Amino acid sequence: MRTSWKIATAATVLAVMLSMSSGADARIYATGQAMSTLDKEQDLSLKEQARLWAEQLANSPDGAFAEWKGAWASTAALGPGTHSWLVLMRRGQSVVGYMIVYAKDGGGYVLGEYGIGEYPPFSSAILKSALTRLGLSETSMKATRLYIHPLLAAWQISGGIAGIGSLTENHYTDAYSGEQLPIDAGLWATAAAQAANADKHGVQNAHASISSAGAMASFDPYGRLPWLTQSPYSIAADPLSILSDALRDNSELRYVSKSFQGKMTYVWSVTGYTEWSGGELFISLDSEENAPVRRYIPASLLQPLGSFYL
Repeated sequence: MRTSWKIATAATVLAVMLSMSSGADARIYATGQAMSTLDKEQDLSLKEQARLWAEQLANSPDGAFAEWKGAWASTAALGPGTHSWLVLMRRGQSVVGYMIVYAKDGGGYVLGEYGIGEYPPFSSAILKSALTRLGLSETSMKATRLYIHPLLAAWQISGGIAGIGSLTENHYTDAYSGEQLPIDAGLWATAAAQAANADKHGVQNAHASISSAGAMASFDPYGRLPWLTQSPYSIAADPLSILSDALRDNSELRYVSKSFQGKMTYVWSVTGYTEWSGGELFISLDSEENAPVRRYIPASLLQPLGSFYL
């Protein structure tokens, strides 16, 4: 199921309609060839910066992003006042992955997360599925993208006519899965305020390259439940070495995080990593076996917000 969209980049509030086109048509090609060296002092545009990072990922040594070669990208602003953008990587009309890029104080950008698969965050298909589960019609409904960091991203859905014809209250659904979040506006505001002044995690070097990468087959994160019976497994001493060993041995490493004062628990299987020059380490997570999107999130963000289990 695929629905085309038009994303309002100025207001960042989406009036959800039956037929829309997707994002700003900013075509950024990842050719799979080496880039020429650019002046390090050059003030890169968002389009050029996205192209540089996409180029690196397209040539990742583990081949996880091979479909990005020859892909183009569309960009759209995220959330009110966030100074961040969703970059969708496309081959033809099919989405093959995404990046989320933040503006950096003083100029430049931070690569905050990225992933592969046809259902990126804020996917129209996932939103439509969420509306169905909520029993809401698209008529007179608007959905606002809220993005603070990779573990705090949601649709805020307001208006919409319920099945019996009454006007609904605001609902919050996870930006990646569409699952309804057990929160209200107050809980979201509290979580957002706590994260508001946190550092932006991710790749900050405009010309960073990938120094190593690894991937393993997907597995069911709920196939075992070690977070209920075992103590957390610390990766703080040497995250890269521990991840490499886990992938080599096909160990089932899981990541668990609780949000909104413990009302929401997320469980992911750890399925790989990307190490960038400068030491930025991203860990790939699957929400289910053969998940429709594999997310890569900075290890420096994951460690304080959750725990790993073997």
